[in-house]
Amino acid sequence: MAFIGHSGSGKTTLIDLMLGLFPEFDGRIAIDGRDIRDDIPAWRSRIGYIPQALYLRDDTIARNVAFGVDDADIDFDQVLRAVHLAGLDRVVRAQPQGLHTIVGDRGIRLSGGERQRIGIARALYHDPDVLIMDEATSALDNETEQEIVASIMGLSPAKTIIVIAHRLSTVRHCDAVYLMRGGRIVDRGVFDEIAERNRDFVGAVASAMAPLGAK
Repeated sequence: MAFIGHSGSGKTTLIDLMLGLFPEFDGRIAIDGRDIRDDIPAWRSRIGYIPQALYLRDDTIARNVAFGVDDADIDFDQVLRAVHLAGLDRVVRAQPQGLHTIVGDRGIRLSGGERQRIGIARALYHDPDVLIMDEATSALDNETEQEIVASIMGLSPAKTIIVIAHRLSTVRHCDAVYLMRGGRIVDRGVFDEIAERNRDFVGAVASAMAPLGAK
């Protein structure tokens, strides 16, 4: 499912609430009928999060995928699985040291698309039930973005995937699209329905993204 809307419409705030970052709010967010605030740590353990600004440390691919896990506890089968799902196999095979290749400070030795794929692999390492992408591909060129989106969408229906995006091409194939305005959900449906009912919004986004698409 996707949440779309102009900047300031409330998309990221809604995701922050879903992540349990702001537990004090009126209302209720329920998963299978249970309020997430009943056990926020358990709920967070089921989530894989891919941010727009990804932090990579000057370390190996494996350690960046299994981020925060002690060396002795890294499950390399899980690393390989996450790398495969993120479409990083070719990159790893091309490196003489494979998973033990150093990526450099902030991943400087990798391309933007490769860095973002490590972020996807990191989110998938613990095999979460829910994958959240918060503008995770907005800084990439269109071709790389489409490759990464295809990799992620290939995980469905095994996982619930929640996407925040400005580029409408990113959310075109989502099962449900929610349009937000002024902190509220003002419309929902499949992409074509949203586009038909909200031509002013779609046209404004297309115009704003035209320079990127022309590159």
